[in-house]
Amino acid sequence: MNGLIYNDKKILLLTIFILLAYALWLSPDFNQIAAGVAIFLFGMLSLEQGFQSFAVDISESDYTLKLAIFHTLFNLVGVAIMLPFISRMVIFLERALRSEGIKVDQPKYLNDAAMAFPDTLVSAVRQETVRLYQHASHIILKTIGLSPRSVFSEQDLQQLIVQNRKIPPYDVDVAYNRSVKGIYSAIIAYISQASFTWEMRQSGSLYWLREASRHIVEAIKDTKHLQKNLLKMSFSSNHFITDEYEKIRYQIADLLRQLELFRLQAETAGEEIGLLSFDVFKVKLKEQDQQMNASIDALIREHKIKPEEGTSLINDSSYMYEIKKHLVAMAETVFIVQQQNTTESERELTLDDNELVKVMQTEND
Repeated sequence: MNGLIYNDKKILLLTIFILLAYALWLSPDFNQIAAGVAIFLFGMLSLEQGFQSFAVDISESDYTLKLAIFHTLFNLVGVAIMLPFISRMVIFLERALRSEGIKVDQPKYLNDAAMAFPDTLVSAVRQETVRLYQHASHIILKTIGLSPRSVFSEQDLQQLIVQNRKIPPYDVDVAYNRSVKGIYSAIIAYISQASFTWEMRQSGSLYWLREASRHIVEAIKDTKHLQKNLLKMSFSSNHFITDEYEKIRYQIADLLRQLELFRLQAETAGEEIGLLSFDVFKVKLKEQDQQMNASIDALIREHKIKPEEGTSLINDSSYMYEIKKHLVAMAETVFIVQQQNTTESERELTLDDNELVKVMQTEND
């Protein structure tokens, strides 16, 4: 006998239907179902008879071509069987692979009770802005491949960067949507609902806190722009390039560490920080920016890096500078304890970019 023959075709068809239905519900996999049906179909004929039926004008010993034909028939059988069940498979897969969704952080301090009085409203917004900054600082550090816990410890930053030279990919968009976007939107909405007159002294505090939140978000956006080349250049074989990008990582991490110390000083020790004290930060940031640009120019001039690599470095150095500027601008508002006592005239005394350059030139003279 050349093959196994089933006399009762009804039993065979019923068995195939039951197996097919079971497979569709429990394991809707194309290959599994097609293979199961093919076993029954080809069980009705011997393998040799099947090839003789379909492999017309093919040499008796050409097993490669016969196998190719078998595989083609196998796929055709699978497609023919699965086609009527596509809609049911879509429903099954959507149910089985349903996403849990992104858990979005919600505001903690913004409530109706705080809205009742101007002072409590300002305090609630300030506390929520601090939360926003803490989430943002974690995102920024993870984007540059560093652990917030390590950066905010007493570990040597340079050694920490050397230990983490290879930067793992980090989804800034997902982190932003999860930890920042909801809180930022809530802060803006909460401030807009303030019922007291904007002529009151608390209105100035709310204005600057809203600006601080905006600076936090802008710092994250600049970090995302920086990420692309940071990931690519961390694997560069040119150590001059990797050294410059390590400087970028170091300066961002160093600033965040210093700002964390300011935050703890203001909130834990209860010490008041003067607004004008942040001008020291601004001068330092400007000096670092000029030194970075001078270093890049020298590397290009000495042919240690290619001009296009230098262009990327200049752009990324600019992103770094903007990140640091936004963070310092945020700290000028959020980390000052007695914000309501800070007058507009005191803010006008703070240094802008042009004045920073003049101060630096005076110091050099």
